[in-house]
Amino acid sequence: VNTDPLQQMKDFVKSFNGNPTDDVTKWLDSIIHYFDIAQISGDKETLYFQYAPAFLKEYAYRWWTDQKHYIFSWSTFKQALMTQFAEKNEYLIEQQFDQRKQQLNEPVIKYYYDIIDLCKKYDPHMSDKQKIRKLTNGLKLSLYQEAIKESYSTPYEFLTKVQQLENTQKLIESRQDQTAQVSNIMNHNNKFSSPHHRSNNYTTKSMYYPSSVQHDYLYEQQFESNQNQQYPTSQSFQSQQMYNQPHSSTYQKNY
Repeated sequence: VNTDPLQQMKDFVKSFNGNPTDDVTKWLDSIIHYFDIAQISGDKETLYFQYAPAFLKEYAYRWWTDQKHYIFSWSTFKQALMTQFAEKNEYLIEQQFDQRKQQLNEPVIKYYYDIIDLCKKYDPHMSDKQKIRKLTNGLKLSLYQEAIKESYSTPYEFLTKVQQLENTQKLIESRQDQTAQVSNIMNHNNKFSSPHHRSNNYTTKSMYYPSSVQHDYLYEQQFESNQNQQYPTSQSFQSQQMYNQPHSSTYQKNY
């Protein structure tokens, strides 16, 4: 079993490159999260600072090689990294914060954590009451109508209760879909069983008979054919006489 923390961390912590799209706050949180669950003895912040720089790549690594001589603790490292790579465009952060709403098919849990991350960027000291208000106002309408009837003491309580509402709505939607399918099947069957539909389509619809019935029908047809040959009708007899008469003289002369 590999007990090297650095090797184990690679399954939990991604590299931080320092690109504009990289979220330095999430990356720092991933370092803390690993050591929260790893059973490694020692001071936590010392371990953070010891292993975190190994995951700096590209621009972040170049920054670290320039600054490492002035950074001697986790708190200093964290603050310096945030100062250099955290989102500094306050207008962009505010725009994202104002415009973020739950999408139609977006799970509540994804929406919740995206809003919490935006709250941290927009105002690190935002109160729970303000976070709950932001979370509630951004819900899609079907959940918002039910969520405003509840009260929440913490953002996590909001998440728990609204997820219950989400599950209830999924069950209702599932029942509605089943009811609609049954209704469509019944309407389809009623359409094909209506007298009007039968009168318009009976000549074109092929009928299925059991093999025994088909055999009897063929036998009856064959019997009638034989009877007609033995006892021709007056019409067929007349036709036969006309056929047996000699051709006209005109025809014979021409021949």
